[in-house]
Amino acid sequence: MKTTYAMLILLLPCGFSAFAQYTNKSSVLDGSGVIASGGGYTNISATGQPGGITQTMAGTLPLNAGTIVNQAGFLNTFCLRPNLCGGHGVPVEIDPDNDGDGLGDTAEITGSSFNPATPTDPNNPDTCGSGMCDGEKAVAGVNPLDPNAEFCILALTNAAGARYLAWRAHGNNERTYVVYSTTNAMQPYSTVVFSNTVAGGSYPWYVTTNIVSDVASPNGKFYSVTVSQ
Repeated sequence: MKTTYAMLILLLPCGFSAFAQYTNKSSVLDGSGVIASGGGYTNISATGQPGGITQTMAGTLPLNAGTIVNQAGFLNTFCLRPNLCGGHGVPVEIDPDNDGDGLGDTAEITGSSFNPATPTDPNNPDTCGSGMCDGEKAVAGVNPLDPNAEFCILALTNAAGARYLAWRAHGNNERTYVVYSTTNAMQPYSTVVFSNTVAGGSYPWYVTTNIVSDVASPNGKFYSVTVSQ
C-alpha cells in the first residue's frame, strides 16, 4: 500500500519565526512533525490525514460559526499569527467568520449570500461603512457595497385619520416583512399591522419603498419593522 505524506513549505520574511499555539496531540502528528528554520524561510512538515487539506461543512451558505464539521490534514494545526484575532477573539486562521458579522469567510469571499453574488471583506464586519453589518444586509437582501442601502423606516405620517409607515424594502417577493405597533414603547411590540412579502423594485437589488396604513391612536403609537428570508 502506498503511503502519502503532505508537506507545507512557508516562505516568510527574514526574522519572522513560526510557532505553534494550537497543536494536535493525536497519532496523526506524533513522530512526524518537524520544524526547521534558516535564513529567510521556515519549513513546517507534518503527516496529513487521508484526503489532504479539505474542509467539510454541514448546512448551506451563508456559513455561520459552528457549521464546520471537519478540517482534515494539518490545516488548523499551526497558528503562525496567533495574535491576529477577528470578531470572535480567536486567531483568524482557525475562525470560520473572521469579523464576526454572521457571514462565514467562504460566503464573504464568494459573495454567495447575496443575489447577485457580491463578495464582501471577511475582515470587516461592515464592508461599506453603512452601519449595518454584512450579515444583516444579507438577511435584508440589500447591496452590501452601497452605504445608502440600509434596511430602515423612512417616514411616519398622519392623514385622514390614519397613520402611514414607509420603509425601504426589498421587492420581488423575496423577503417577508412584519410591521408591529404598540402604544407603550416600554412594552413589547405585539400588535401586527402588516405581514407579507413586498413586490416592486428593479433588478438587481429590487429596492423599493413600501407603505402601510394603520388606524391612528389619540395616545400615539410606536412601530417596528422586521425582515426575514
